[in-house]
Amino acid sequence: FFAAVVLGLLLDRWTFGKSRMTLPIKQSVEETPMKAIILCGGRGRRMESDRAKALVKVGKRPLIFYTIRQYILAGIRDFVLCGGYQIDQIDALFAKLGHVLEYHDGYSRYGLDLFHVPCTVELYDTGIDTKKVDRLRSVLKDFSEEMFCLSYCDIICDVDISKLIAKHRKNGATMTITVVNPQSRYGHVICDESFAIEMREKPILEDIWINGGIMVASAEVIPLLLNLQIEGDLEDSILANLAAAGKLGVYRHRGFWRSIETQKDVEEMRSLGDSV
Repeated sequence: FFAAVVLGLLLDRWTFGKSRMTLPIKQSVEETPMKAIILCGGRGRRMESDRAKALVKVGKRPLIFYTIRQYILAGIRDFVLCGGYQIDQIDALFAKLGHVLEYHDGYSRYGLDLFHVPCTVELYDTGIDTKKVDRLRSVLKDFSEEMFCLSYCDIICDVDISKLIAKHRKNGATMTITVVNPQSRYGHVICDESFAIEMREKPILEDIWINGGIMVASAEVIPLLLNLQIEGDLEDSILANLAAAGKLGVYRHRGFWRSIETQKDVEEMRSLGDSV
């Protein structure tokens, strides 16, 4: 459907089960006919948990739903999950929330409402210790989309994915990645040869840009991803080669962004409560 959908109370909050999530954007959202691929095959090794990273809870909901939330804000309703570690538990989660549309060995597809919006979720078993590029090969071999989004599952942010997609369409790149300023994990001391001038506690590094883990790609990237002769992984092979060829666009995001990699990251996000 292409009619405008007003999410929740003008998107003041979304309800998921009995918990509530504050949203950073207020807008009516039209459906965007595009699929979002989410890489969610890894485990939370540094999170004091034996759970799949996608299932680690931040607040009252699994981490993966923060990524899904941002895509729903952009009108995207179709999700392709590249699972691996504890895929049976990820599958059970979506089976509980929705109804089965298709199921066979290594693949399942569900219809369900996420944040009051009808969505479809496809889940692929792409192996446990599998490189990201190989996970993508498992799902892209039958892809026919002209354009698709791609994300890691461990990002909490307020990236406006609609603007990312618009930037990609405008710049004519093969892929466009969100780039963000990282936050230093250490306090900084501004000093001269003898004295400290200023102390800055874990500042945002405004002169450095890193891959923010939310991307959009045109279909021309698919043959590159399926080329088995390309060695390395997504970042050091595909993205690096596109950058060298002048075909990797960027969308600069200066808002909220956190990569959830350690138990400390989880606790910091939990301390923010409904503000995220």
